[in-house]
Amino acid sequence: MTAIDPRWAWAPYEPSDKSPWDIRKVGHLYRRAAFGASWSELDTALQ
Repeated sequence: MTAIDPRWAWAPYEPSDKSPWDIRKVGHLYRRAAFGASWSELDTALQ
């Protein structure tokens, strides 16, 4: 098993051209936080 660097794992997310803040990441965040989101809420989170 590969060790994970905790500094990397807990670093704040910073969108980039390679990894933009998009609907897929917004949906993932809402699901991981244990509360789904409506399309309206997902759209608002993209702003």
